[in-house]
Amino acid sequence: MNQPIPTHLSHTPLIRVESYNHKDGAYHPNDTDAKGLSIGLASWDKSEVSLKVWRYTGEMWSRQAEELPWHRPLDLSILLLSSIAHSYRADIPASSLQESGSPQNFAQLKAYFESNSQEPKPGETTELEELKRRIRELRNILELAADALGIN
Repeated sequence: MNQPIPTHLSHTPLIRVESYNHKDGAYHPNDTDAKGLSIGLASWDKSEVSLKVWRYTGEMWSRQAEELPWHRPLDLSILLLSSIAHSYRADIPASSLQESGSPQNFAQLKAYFESNSQEPKPGETTELEELKRRIRELRNILELAADALGIN
């Protein structure tokens, strides 16, 4: 049973993704507690925007749901994508976040995506294929957002 994201708690959703458990990466819809995503008014300051992962235990909404200021998910995406790029090509410099890791750490990150990319079960995709799909989608959305904001 899918629970709608609550609107009466301290984070006030403005835009929401219901039934996120059906889109939560490699997790089966019944094996994840992440049931929704939202952009809304922050619980700590209603004049701030935050992003939230809504977690549902099966009985109630979890207090361990993650709520982040809008810039942190972008920073996490920059960190992830920059690190993945560096793991495939050592000549790629660090991002503005100045992430660092040993060559072994970058190799371990690369190995994760490649070792979890063995022949998938019918109807499933590999981690590497899913990563590529999401990067393509992100690239398209970045182009649309840049155009909407007048960024060359």
